[in-house]
Amino acid sequence: MEPTTELLKVRSCSASISGRADEIESARNLPSDLVDEIGRDVFMAAVPECYGGSERTPGELLEIVEELAWADGSAGWCGMIWLVSALIAGHLPTEWATEIYGQGPVLTGGATAPTGRGRRVDGGIEVTGKWHWGSGTAHCGWITGGTVVAEQGDNPRLAGGEPEVYLMMFKADQVQIHDNWDPVGLAGTGSNDFEVVEAFVPEGRWALLGGPPMIDSPLARFPFFGLFGASVAAVPLGIARRALDDFRELAPTKIPAWRSRPITERPLVQAAVAVAEARIDACWSYLQSALAEAWESVLAEGEATMAQRRRLRLAAAHATHEAVVAVDSLFLQGGGTSIHRQNNMQRCLRDVHVTTQHMMVNPSTSEQVGALELTDRAPNVLF
Repeated sequence: MEPTTELLKVRSCSASISGRADEIESARNLPSDLVDEIGRDVFMAAVPECYGGSERTPGELLEIVEELAWADGSAGWCGMIWLVSALIAGHLPTEWATEIYGQGPVLTGGATAPTGRGRRVDGGIEVTGKWHWGSGTAHCGWITGGTVVAEQGDNPRLAGGEPEVYLMMFKADQVQIHDNWDPVGLAGTGSNDFEVVEAFVPEGRWALLGGPPMIDSPLARFPFFGLFGASVAAVPLGIARRALDDFRELAPTKIPAWRSRPITERPLVQAAVAVAEARIDACWSYLQSALAEAWESVLAEGEATMAQRRRLRLAAAHATHEAVVAVDSLFLQGGGTSIHRQNNMQRCLRDVHVTTQHMMVNPSTSEQVGALELTDRAPNVLF
């Protein structure tokens, strides 16, 4: 498969991104000029063609995320958020999708967690709320926040029992971003808390979480949370591939004390490299296979089956776990050299572990997937 123009653009910027990793981490955000260098048009890859995007396939979107994460974990994470958030375009009324996405390249981000509270007012909904994990929002023109809207004193429920969640689209100037992001890894993502107070959202400037698309587009019909989970998993896989490449560069020059030969000649190290490579490649193949199977079903039948949705969520969670195992093993074989700040291995270790905390890939995902296989439990909106 030929690389997309977006993937080629990211590859052309990889050295520049990697060269500024310390700056990114210190600033706790991506520099604006680096975002400009990558190009906001890259993150229009998930926007429908009718709104000016390139509407790439799910597999192609993952390649963009994985390549960014190889260059720098924080860049990969922000890119993942911007691409996934752009999927909302297919679920917005035409007038709002056109206004938000159809006026030229734009970045959108935010959070789906339903911590906002809305009330109906003349012409729309008034929202007050605060959200965590606003990755990359400092660069966004529009920011979304999951909101529960009270209707006559009650919160409407979906078929699975969950409350209806509106993904409200706020203009950037309606949102206050709190500078409180200071984590152990993925430090450069700028994943600050953000909030709105009595922010007015005009009628229809929102998408219903788990709701049907507003346009007839395969990408819009693809399971949102399936692609979200797969995109999250592409970040640790990119980080793991970078750790493997860094270790290959380090190993020939590393001669431990009391030894006369480099670690490349040690069988334990050789085996660790081989197993790490197998883990990373196997998980990438599994993830892409699950994506392709669901994509083919969407193209042929208009939707993915529940079995395909389940497999996609499982592949994403599994890939994240295995990427961590691969990085841990390489970090260990790097010995004392791995721990120094000037060695990128320590950043890979910290970044990859932080990815495991996302709700799309954390251990609870395996519990949910297993429950669907072994019990009569109904799937929730996250599938």
